[in-house]
Amino acid sequence: MGEPSIGLFRKACGAPDTLNLEIQSEGEAPEHQVLPQPFAVIGRDERADIPLMHQQVSKRHAYLQVIAGRVFCVDLGSREGILWEGGTGPSGWMEGGSPIWIGPYRIKLREDGLDTAKSLTAPALPSPLSHPMSGTIPLPDVALEFLKFRTRSSWQMNDRVLALVGRSRDCQVRIPDLSVSRFHCSLLRTPLGVWVVDLLGREGIQINGENVPWARLDDGDELSVGNCQFRIRCLPSSGRGHRVEGPPGVKTRALNAPGPRPSPPGRPEVRSGPGRELEPVTTPSRPRFHPPATAGEPEPPTWPSPAHEPGQILVEKPSERDRLAEPFFELVIQKYDRMQQQMSDMQQQMSDQFHEVTMAMIQMFGTIHREQMDMVRGELDEIHRLSEELKELKANSSRHSPAPQDPT
Repeated sequence: MGEPSIGLFRKACGAPDTLNLEIQSEGEAPEHQVLPQPFAVIGRDERADIPLMHQQVSKRHAYLQVIAGRVFCVDLGSREGILWEGGTGPSGWMEGGSPIWIGPYRIKLREDGLDTAKSLTAPALPSPLSHPMSGTIPLPDVALEFLKFRTRSSWQMNDRVLALVGRSRDCQVRIPDLSVSRFHCSLLRTPLGVWVVDLLGREGIQINGENVPWARLDDGDELSVGNCQFRIRCLPSSGRGHRVEGPPGVKTRALNAPGPRPSPPGRPEVRSGPGRELEPVTTPSRPRFHPPATAGEPEPPTWPSPAHEPGQILVEKPSERDRLAEPFFELVIQKYDRMQQQMSDMQQQMSDQFHEVTMAMIQMFGTIHREQMDMVRGELDEIHRLSEELKELKANSSRHSPAPQDPT
């Protein structure tokens, strides 16, 4: 991992000096949000780049990423979703002047932010999560190696520009491990290298053992996501295939080499569509033990699951016990997330009630103090009046009293 500047990251994404957004709540004046980085996590979490403290907003609601000078928005599995002008959708491009709604908040790009005229006149772009971006600038080839696991791993991101890493089925790199958040981080391919962005996942991300909010990945860097570790393989893109050196004993292959990949002995070819391949990888959540293979006996094969999207990184086919247990764990995690959300809402409600009670007590004490001061002022006025009357009586008494007679 190098030490790139935020300016280099912005340049890699085609972003201006700052990412300028206009945020407006119902019945409120619009506020301007200026971000130095070319990405933003929106949510109710205090760590979010754009914190929106409302119950309709999830803790990690949406993710904005500048790609080729335009802003792409992704829903991070929120409860209410993202409302676009054409309806609710999981992801899309934020066009100039067209807002999105997150809870009661209206968010749009400011004119002094990105080149809104470019987004208005440019043709519609496909999703960078599943399609390549048009253009002649080559992007680096990216390969991932699962570490700490015995069997082979899946290798490359294929032709996608952006990949989400997490436990959710909507992630392009899915890691079914409880130590990984549903949407943990993202991988972004740019002309100036491969970048990783922390989406405020559980325990964050580490590059070579160092916690980072974002970083450029160099060849050989180790990325830690929960209990799972990857080794990054980055190669410049070219017309020829590039070979990635794998761990000892693991065969390597050319990333862009044409033609189908040869199948291992005893395994039929598995194809997922034109130009895409599915590869078996290890299960990060549970390392498996296989007895050593005897001479001439092939290792137990692993099969890709047909339920996943073509091109998505898959894990080793689970056992029957794991297959039956996975829905249970998913249910437990969902209930835990809901319970955590309810606890957060209860804490917010208790905090609001405590604030209201405190303000009511302050107002009550203020009212009592004012009433007491009025009473004290009235009593003092009465004492002053009586004192004046007493003075007047004494003066009158001294005038009307007879003068003392001379005894002689």
